[in-house]
Amino acid sequence: MSSHPPRQPTEPLLGSRALLPDLSARVYLNHSAISPVCQPVREAVDRVLADYAQRGVLAHASWAKQRQALKHSLAGLIGARPEDLALTANTTSGVSDIALCYPWTQGDRIVTFQGEFPANVTPARTRHDPSVMPKVA
Repeated sequence: MSSHPPRQPTEPLLGSRALLPDLSARVYLNHSAISPVCQPVREAVDRVLADYAQRGVLAHASWAKQRQALKHSLAGLIGARPEDLALTANTTSGVSDIALCYPWTQGDRIVTFQGEFPANVTPARTRHDPSVMPKVA
């Protein structure tokens, strides 16, 4: 039995074009670059910006609490501790930060899918210290 509430019948399914009401292109192929923002994300960003516009720095505390709640939810989902999770601005930032800043040691490995998007493996392959560069498998 799912612990998630049932989906509302009017709520679009993930991948539905209804989530992108302003998209004018007849066909859109997402390619891990700049993409149209779906309506729910746009509305969430608008709420954050409106709150900061109205309350300035005082809005930060409530949004920081929401980030912590998200980390707790995600940790429960994947069986981790919230303090072991990091939220990043985007995939590129997260992948680069890990590849370039993690204290890799000789023999460490990064496991990826065969044919992984190049931007997700290039930072690990171009570390400035090849003696501790993780192997991408």
